[in-house]
Amino acid sequence: MGAPGRRRVTAALATIALLLAAACAAPNSTAPASSAPVASIASTTPAGGAVTATLKEWAIEVSAPAAKAGTVVFNVRNEGKVPHDLVVIRTDLAPGALPTASGLIEETKLSIVGRTEQLTPGDGKRLSVDLAAGKYVLVCNVIGHYNSGQFAALTIQ
Repeated sequence: MGAPGRRRVTAALATIALLLAAACAAPNSTAPASSAPVASIASTTPAGGAVTATLKEWAIEVSAPAAKAGTVVFNVRNEGKVPHDLVVIRTDLAPGALPTASGLIEETKLSIVGRTEQLTPGDGKRLSVDLAAGKYVLVCNVIGHYNSGQFAALTIQ
């Protein structure tokens, strides 16, 4: 299923969840109505959306090449056989042109806006980052991984 199909499925699931939340919140005849606010899906869903980032030997696969500005939730999963991490970098440099030294990107020369810790094989992490419109690069900054091609571009609109 392509990215447009996944977005339709995600939108449909969010709509169903919202309808279920509304149905469950409706008072019934045996319970008194409450004045407490009911949490809605809209209040907990990030404005920027969600991006799945799958880490594996020597690639980062993203569910979409672009997202809307706002809070973007990265659902990160290490499907590789060795530890990986995810570093979110705001930059106008090409994804493969980041400065490196000793097998690592030089983080002090870049604008790091979010990161996970190293994830062991099979582990996952949810990372929420507020992203403004611009160009970003997602990298694994374990020694040698970026130089082996483990990076992906992301545009925030």
